[in-house]
Amino acid sequence: MRYFMSEPTVHRRLAAIMFSDICGFSLIMGRDEAQGMRVLARYEACMNTAVEEFGGRIIKRLGDGMLVEFLSAVSAVECAMSIQRRIAEQNMAVAESDQFQVRIGVHLGDVVVSNGDILGDGVNVASRIEPLAPPGGICISQDVYNQVQNKIEMEVVALGPQQLKNIHRQVEIYRVIVAAANGAAEGTMAAPVKEPASKSKWIWVAIGAVVLCLAAAGVVAAKRGWEQKQAVETLQKADEFLSMNQPLKARILLEKAVKQLPPTTPKWNDLQARLTTAKDMELKERLQRRFDAMAVTILAKNWEAAAQFADPDSKMRLGIKNISGRLAVAGFFADLLRVKKEHFRIREMKLSEDRKSATIIPELHLFNEWKPQNPMYWKFTNDEWYFVVE
Repeated sequence: MRYFMSEPTVHRRLAAIMFSDICGFSLIMGRDEAQGMRVLARYEACMNTAVEEFGGRIIKRLGDGMLVEFLSAVSAVECAMSIQRRIAEQNMAVAESDQFQVRIGVHLGDVVVSNGDILGDGVNVASRIEPLAPPGGICISQDVYNQVQNKIEMEVVALGPQQLKNIHRQVEIYRVIVAAANGAAEGTMAAPVKEPASKSKWIWVAIGAVVLCLAAAGVVAAKRGWEQKQAVETLQKADEFLSMNQPLKARILLEKAVKQLPPTTPKWNDLQARLTTAKDMELKERLQRRFDAMAVTILAKNWEAAAQFADPDSKMRLGIKNISGRLAVAGFFADLLRVKKEHFRIREMKLSEDRKSATIIPELHLFNEWKPQNPMYWKFTNDEWYFVVE
């Protein structure tokens, strides 16, 4: 017989784990810090009230995210649904600039409890489920679904087995429909009785049909000509914006055209291709700004602020203090070599095919020449770029 001894502050238990975060919070803070703090305060107030109401426990706050533990999967899902409804109701009562949305993921699994924190595979799976939820939505695992089906009045959509990052097995995921539309059944009316048509009536019907077909053909031709003109003018204007390095304006213009014009429009494929170019330029431009902002923060020796540029997975896996320490070492050498902001730049930048990650090759100006450095990997998560800490 084997005997296992463990520290009294460390033990295991089965728990329902909820992850939540604010969609695009970094973008909100970058645009208006005061607005970002108002959004964060409303989010935390809503979370605190709902978690307390459904018997949960907030384990820790991760910037704009929260890790919450429940003793019941039913309580966790009911709490998640309550949070999304409350936020939706609050958004209706505030200005559009103060509105926000939250993603929530829920998993049921074994966790390690240590000094008030929870760790382990159950927490890792829950953290990977949350990004699968749409803004204002909820995703749950198969284990949670097995516990809550027939116990909570809700609708779900099966997303099928998903391969979550750093999870060796596939996990069946369900999306919870927070606010299902209630469609009223339409009444039926009896069809009117038709009188038999005479031969002369059918002749006039045929003539009318021919006239209508000719008129419709003319309308279609005119409409097609207008659509082609719109597509050509949109492409010309978009090219002007792109040549002036204004991808945001180009993207907005092209998205509007793609939404308004049918796929049969001449130059439709050109519109789609140019839209992809504009989106790529915008993503690269945003990544350049994030890279420059991180470099400034490191050179200012603000290690904890610099660590906030790390992606949520890295923060969960390594912790802010660990990442801050690594950046402090890099900052030490930069200080030793008297590196300034203008001495550090991006040499190469390549987006992944799904546009959810990127690889950049930075270079450093040392001894009167530019020298390439080790590649950096970045992830586009929650509408913002974050670097991956290996």
